[in-house]
Amino acid sequence: MKKLSLYIFLFFIWCNTSFAEILDQKKYVCKDELGFKTEISFLKEFNSSNVVTSTNLGMGFVLVNFALIENDNLFFFSVDDAFETITVGHIQSLKDNKRKYVSTTYGLNSDQSNLMRSNITRFNNAPDKIKTINLSEDEIKDELRIIKNQKQILDVISQEQSWGSTSSDCDVGKIKSETKDNSKPMKGMIQAIKEGCEGDNPLEKRKKFCSCYGDWFYDNLTNDKFTEFLQLSREDKIKFLEKNNIIKQCKFYSENYRMLDKKITFSNPKREIISNFDVKEVYSCALKDSNKIETAEWDISFDAISEVGMVVGSGKYLVENSCCPEKGKRLAIYDKDANLRWFDLIDENLYSNLLQMSDNKIMHKKSSIKLVSADVDRFNKLFNGAENAKKDFNNKLVSVNSYIGIEEKFYYSANALFKNNNNLNLIFDVECK
Repeated sequence: MKKLSLYIFLFFIWCNTSFAEILDQKKYVCKDELGFKTEISFLKEFNSSNVVTSTNLGMGFVLVNFALIENDNLFFFSVDDAFETITVGHIQSLKDNKRKYVSTTYGLNSDQSNLMRSNITRFNNAPDKIKTINLSEDEIKDELRIIKNQKQILDVISQEQSWGSTSSDCDVGKIKSETKDNSKPMKGMIQAIKEGCEGDNPLEKRKKFCSCYGDWFYDNLTNDKFTEFLQLSREDKIKFLEKNNIIKQCKFYSENYRMLDKKITFSNPKREIISNFDVKEVYSCALKDSNKIETAEWDISFDAISEVGMVVGSGKYLVENSCCPEKGKRLAIYDKDANLRWFDLIDENLYSNLLQMSDNKIMHKKSSIKLVSADVDRFNKLFNGAENAKKDFNNKLVSVNSYIGIEEKFYYSANALFKNNNNLNLIFDVECK
């Protein structure tokens, strides 16, 4: 299973049937106040109350869920790897011709965690980890029992256990008439397959194999055909791969990519990455006084964990500052404005670090906000959650996706606060090389 960030889940293709006056769209495109998009689609409809959904953030996070429809509301739940949190996805009922999608994450106490362990769904995972979405009557009843038990646990969770919520406005009436989509599979889904294929294997040969593997689906299948593949059983997926010779093709490429990539580069001279600046592995920065004498210096190192983001060439990184290595790494995101940003919390001060190109120079800009009392507890809870997840990841207790999901909760909450605050304290703005 995957732990969710406050922004969760995945996507998928359109369906032809509909419920009578209940959630009659098969795809909901929802945007929050920061412009981040979540796409929620129906993959399989069992009856008027039970469906399999998928949700896509467009940032490599994907998840398939068994969902419950009640009075024009849709609910699905995700429990993290360690059974320490549960995230609720909720598409609200139609009001004034509008729908909202609300995602809320709650921390679980030991008793609630134990109850969750006894209610393990066959879903709540990335699409390539799901054996099939075609269930028997008994399997549907089992999933329904699990989701109702999860809902009962949530009914007694206190508001103090909430880690925070995000709210998005969903398009209504813009997708109802669509019956089929023969376009290419979504790039976020292809990237998720590549990352799932790579796992924690750092070898370049493995990365090349997985890149070839994901690209085959994008180059050769439509949305509909790609969805059909994901819905196959494990055995049928293996037959599909063998029939189309995908494994052999990609194995050959991974063993000969140095020669083949040179040919590809030679025959495509216009190929380029769209990016304001290419993120290097290490930057050296220095603070100077009025006489241009260095008074402090530090190195910032970046470890790429995703090449998918708001624009081509953007992504997620783990960043570490040589000034304080004992703090470990922090999540940094290269955003749609070509800013590489990460956040930190010390006592009641929230810090923003920004790496950006200015006048052909890479600048490290650091600023802070003094938290008001109402925000102190909330950000301490988010920050401590990220720190605990970092320890679990370093001890190989959770996956990188679970760890980054928790880091994102702190990142996006801090980002929203800085975006809407004009009381910033600039600490420094220095050049890095």
